[in-house]
Amino acid sequence: MKGTILKIDFDYERGEKGDVDKRIAFWSSQNTIEWFEMHGYTLYTLGDKDSSGWTTVPTLTFAEAVCEGEYPYATYDGTPAPVTEFTDTVPLRAYEANGKVVFAQDDQNRHVAIKLVRLGSDEHRILQFLRDQPLDTLKENCVLPVLDILPIDGFCFVVMPRCLSQLAGLAFLHRHNIIHGDINGSNSLEDDFRESYFSLDYGLRTTRRYEGRTRYAIFDFDLSRQVPQEVNRRDY
Repeated sequence: MKGTILKIDFDYERGEKGDVDKRIAFWSSQNTIEWFEMHGYTLYTLGDKDSSGWTTVPTLTFAEAVCEGEYPYATYDGTPAPVTEFTDTVPLRAYEANGKVVFAQDDQNRHVAIKLVRLGSDEHRILQFLRDQPLDTLKENCVLPVLDILPIDGFCFVVMPRCLSQLAGLAFLHRHNIIHGDINGSNSLEDDFRESYFSLDYGLRTTRRYEGRTRYAIFDFDLSRQVPQEVNRRDY
């Protein structure tokens, strides 16, 4: 395991889907799994594939109960859900369609999302900027925090809390001349998660929303740009 080196050997361009099977093969390789273990993260185990993407499930044991997350980590409901003829639910199963993001547990068994980002890109610079911001500032402005950035040759892995896949965060981004460029429902998050393959609503989520305890955040800066402060962003 010592001295493990990761290389990205597939096309990875902004806004392009690319070869998802090659990406999944990379994430699920023993070399990649060991590299992340060396850096304190246990990747979820690869599950089933269907016509639109892949599923993964937590590798480490987790509480099969409702666990309130302390910010910036999300609350999760690991309670097994009833199986019906239409759904085969697996607690905390994650779904990802394009192979850009995977999920993991850190050395304190907290659930995180990890995204591959090209070094030197606008997205990389924006995420570096967010990593340097105080957590309280990001919490107040509804922007998903960056927990860690792990560089490799030409790329980096950006670690963020796992949440559920609205708009106070836009004001914060605009104050810092960050043009998101792709605001939609899939790029905003809610700070709880359960089984995400079917994305079913359930009692915990409804209760937290009703009680005003739910937090939301903007993420995914793949198509974003950060322009100099002296430039009027409306010119872009």
